[in-house]
Amino acid sequence: MKMAKPLLLAIVCACSAALGQATSSAALEDYTLKLRLSPGLVINCPIFGGHTPEGRLIGDYEFRSSITGNSTQGLTFDWNMTQPSNYAGRRQVRNEDLRQSRKVSVYYWNGENGARTGYSDTLRISDVIFSELKQGKKTAFEFDGNENPQSIQLVGTEYLTALVNERRVRIRTLKGKTPNGWYFWVLDNPVFPMLVKGDASWHWTVPSFTYPETSIQRMRFCLLLTPRN
Repeated sequence: MKMAKPLLLAIVCACSAALGQATSSAALEDYTLKLRLSPGLVINCPIFGGHTPEGRLIGDYEFRSSITGNSTQGLTFDWNMTQPSNYAGRRQVRNEDLRQSRKVSVYYWNGENGARTGYSDTLRISDVIFSELKQGKKTAFEFDGNENPQSIQLVGTEYLTALVNERRVRIRTLKGKTPNGWYFWVLDNPVFPMLVKGDASWHWTVPSFTYPETSIQRMRFCLLLTPRN
């Protein structure tokens, strides 16, 4: 059966316009390395200016992803979008693509149930892209669809504000620029290098993360053990 046209995912926080802005508040806990792509994690985001690969405007809607697995087999998650898209599916990202792909999938097909072979994902770019970006190298950075940034290079680091289980925290990001003038912010976490913010032909800012209560309790325990300056 032929699948419907995919919609562009642009990850934006659902809670407040203030989220995602650079913050100088040292009072906020640093969750950069505490965040994990663990089963049960839910990422809730509204989309602004979503469009099809051909460039047809869809509009604004919410995107929700729920992590179902993250292992040596790869990453799996369920996702759904609200009106006017009203799409849903299940995405797998293969382990080999999480390691070495230089492509990132930013589109989701209604009813999909499998992998976008050869692509990493906005939720988790590949190790090679993250490593070379962090080193300041110009690295290949290709999207599916008709808009392709081709490459990205580090221009700085920036702290942003996010919500974790409704708690305001700060996260450190790697800010990269593409040759066509787009900017993307990548979570500076080698096991969770997510595209948390973007300024392209669509726009998004830091999403909210919701963990099961047992997971958040473990994270808070780790914070208690973390030395403070």
